[in-house]
Amino acid sequence: MRGSWIVAAAVLLASCAVHPAPVTVAPRTDQPAVSNATMIVYPAPPEAAQQYGTGPTSEPTRGGPDSERLAKTLIDNAQAHGSKMQGDGRLAALGAWVAGLVDDKGAPPPQAIFDFGARHLGIAEDAPVIMTLAGGTVQEREQYMVQAMASMPANIVYNRFGVASIMRAGLPVSVVVICSSLIELEPIPRSVPAGRTLSIRGRVDGVFKKHEVVVTSPDGKVTEAAQGQGGAFQTNLTLAAPGTWRIEILGAGPWGLTVLANFPVYAGTQPPATIAVQRGSQSNEAAAEATAEAATSRLMELLNGARKDAGLPALSPHPGLARVAEAHSRDMAEHGFFGHVSPTTGDPASRVRSAGMRFSIVAENVGVGRSASDVHRALLDSPGHRGNMLNAKLTHVGVGVILKPRDDRFDFYATQLFARLAQPIDVGKAPADLLAMINATRRQQSRVELVREPSMDAAAARGAALYFQNPKVTKEQVLDVVSAELEKLSKTGAGPWQRIGGAESYFVSVATLAEANANQTAFDPKARYIGLGIAQGSKPEGPDNMIAVVMIVGWPR
Repeated sequence: MRGSWIVAAAVLLASCAVHPAPVTVAPRTDQPAVSNATMIVYPAPPEAAQQYGTGPTSEPTRGGPDSERLAKTLIDNAQAHGSKMQGDGRLAALGAWVAGLVDDKGAPPPQAIFDFGARHLGIAEDAPVIMTLAGGTVQEREQYMVQAMASMPANIVYNRFGVASIMRAGLPVSVVVICSSLIELEPIPRSVPAGRTLSIRGRVDGVFKKHEVVVTSPDGKVTEAAQGQGGAFQTNLTLAAPGTWRIEILGAGPWGLTVLANFPVYAGTQPPATIAVQRGSQSNEAAAEATAEAATSRLMELLNGARKDAGLPALSPHPGLARVAEAHSRDMAEHGFFGHVSPTTGDPASRVRSAGMRFSIVAENVGVGRSASDVHRALLDSPGHRGNMLNAKLTHVGVGVILKPRDDRFDFYATQLFARLAQPIDVGKAPADLLAMINATRRQQSRVELVREPSMDAAAARGAALYFQNPKVTKEQVLDVVSAELEKLSKTGAGPWQRIGGAESYFVSVATLAEANANQTAFDPKARYIGLGIAQGSKPEGPDNMIAVVMIVGWPR
């Protein structure tokens, strides 16, 4: 007997007649077809939904007594552990489709196709768990299902199920599909005309205090469309460009940000009817990623490949981040949970601080799958996780993978821990470099270039240095000191202060000088003078190599 279960971390309506009993599957036109020597084309499920939804449909079991028995055991097992399972015909339809794609030896189809099938059926919730149980007696399949359920992350609330059973070339096959449905969505069309404004309305479960809506547009860019408190929400999203828009809804709960829904909407085009997968990709990936080291290397390669495709620089590997990432993957695998918040180590920022590291930005992706490549695909298909992977502000990453044995294969627990690390700069040269950036922007705006004024430079430099000289000094106190010095200078009325009619000071802490080239006052068309003070160092609880910039902008009399 074979069995498998799938969990994709970031990343899955219609009904048909229930089979009265397991049936023999003959070759059909909806079976996989080889398109060439290297690719296999999988057709979409025969039942196509026109809308996405989260409400369960009828017929949660297909295939007669075997499916009914498995469903009853599933419900009883959940009840024994204090939870409740509700049958969902959408999941049974997904299970029936997957069962028809199991090969003659009982091997399941590649994980890469499951999201495609789920979305084709109008399932909006995040990735269901799919257990393919082939061979043996129904009692053996039942036992395997119970064992698989016992090993799944205990913190994930699985509350929906569907079961399908067939005979495949004389081999009994049952597919059990479960999912966590913690969001209610009003129906959302799968395909709309380009330029249409889509209204996304719904309610997140009470365990989530906040929600976010994140979108990947057809050009691959990620934006946060909306965020707000938990409960009911409404977001209007204009699908301006034709192509595929990926929409994700996340909730902030006890385990950190959790994906509640993730689905594509096709603007100005129809949903695809097939999906192509490289022949032998699943077995090739398993062979190439057979160790934690190989899987870690592969995830790093795929991550930087995605950044290259997006025109972004590669992330540098960071040994400290990698140790923290690997420890979190091991924590999840050994202690039976899945998420960003650990019962023992807290959230990602806490884990990084405990390791003695300080960064200006910390972000984390976690995933579980049958291979590192499966995890990468699922993360990239999730707008929220994709946003971390393709964040231009991030500079370093640590990847940690733990392989947890399961029968004749492994579950891949993976953590990607991202950070922005400021590099040391030439502090003496930095004011001139920053002024060059500011004046380049002013020239683009057809404005007069600013001129450095020595007395303003000196005041700004003393302020920037003060920030790191005294660990207790705040940004506000630095500005108070600088403002007091400017007031004294202006009262003298000597030298340049005969020309300068007014000045304002600003403080910003950044990771790169380019980030400081954003103060709109520096681009005031009436401004003529500038003073710049730049220092680099660290503050308690702050990132390493922080760059402190004090900028004084002056106007003529």
